[in-house]
Amino acid sequence: MRPESVIFVEIFPYPIRRMAGARENETEGHGSQAERAAAFPAFRRETGPGKGGRSEGFVRAEVLLILVYAPFRAYDPERTELVMGIFDRGLAGLPAYSGLSADIQAGRLPAAVTGLGHIHKVHFLYALCTSLHRRAVLLAADEGEASRVCEDLTAFGAHPLFLPARDLSLRRVESTSREYEQMRLGTLARMAAGDYDIAVACVDAAAQFTLPPAVLLTRTLTLRAGLPVPVPSLPAAFTAAGYERCDQIEGPGQFAVRGGILDVYPADCPAPIRIELWGDAVDTLSYFDLLSQRRTESLETISIPPAAEIMYDDPDTLAEKIGALAAGLRGKNAAAAKENLLADAERLRGGGQPASFDRYIPLIYEKPATLFDYADGALFFVSE
Repeated sequence: MRPESVIFVEIFPYPIRRMAGARENETEGHGSQAERAAAFPAFRRETGPGKGGRSEGFVRAEVLLILVYAPFRAYDPERTELVMGIFDRGLAGLPAYSGLSADIQAGRLPAAVTGLGHIHKVHFLYALCTSLHRRAVLLAADEGEASRVCEDLTAFGAHPLFLPARDLSLRRVESTSREYEQMRLGTLARMAAGDYDIAVACVDAAAQFTLPPAVLLTRTLTLRAGLPVPVPSLPAAFTAAGYERCDQIEGPGQFAVRGGILDVYPADCPAPIRIELWGDAVDTLSYFDLLSQRRTESLETISIPPAAEIMYDDPDTLAEKIGALAAGLRGKNAAAAKENLLADAERLRGGGQPASFDRYIPLIYEKPATLFDYADGALFFVSE
């Protein structure tokens, strides 16, 4: 499938970062509103070969920016929708924007858009996704830019997903933080379920190997109040899905068991979940507060995704693959590498864990996935 992408190239940085949701008199530029409006850059659009093999040239247009500053003290959906509607209607009247929209609908991609500042990239992204009813993935240069894009999309009234880069561990350590891994799994779970509009990531995060979508969906456990538990043992299912068992959960990726009550904290949930069993059936499902341990909201159904990006079912099979990899090594450093690999294989056969799972992703998953495998049908935006 030919990728559909729009490339934003920032040439003229614009001094105002936010257009909605800012407090009164709070901007990042200088001068009067009229001066800032006059500073709005022109932009041009370049499209790639069309379906008929033809190329279109540059289209240059002056853009008029209508500045609307509302002293929002809190998020007001109705007011935000009104203000954003003004901006969207302003964009829709621009020949260059409408031409870009037509190119996307006709499949004349990739296309390059130059002369847009940061906030204007966000505006274009939001307006195109809203008007075309398309999901989108934006690739930013680094996590700082990706975070700013998410903040500004939220100011527009969108609900973006952020995919951070995961810290790789290639040597034995006593313990590692799984915070970013849990954030990634929450985003990937929603993307696999099609429950997103815009996902934002830096290039490093997008290119990192992770579990394939089919594995994530297979390991996702769906529970419904009043119905039997779909697996023989919930604790065993949670352990197989990468959750850590503890006496009392403190954060995402953990679960606890107290008689017929199971607490679990999935990565894509706003709060931990309490599962109360009656025999082999789910009696009640609810969110609860970590500090007070009191239930806060009842649920009818919940889908619990896995809590680890790297999971394996048979340690003996993985140990055999590691042994075969060690046997094929050649070179002056082969002896030391073989020793480390064979030590990991022995740990697996003895019921332990290897020094690092990250370096064995190609052995665990026949075809490791990346963010792009979760973005089927999405429109890609690249911010240079």
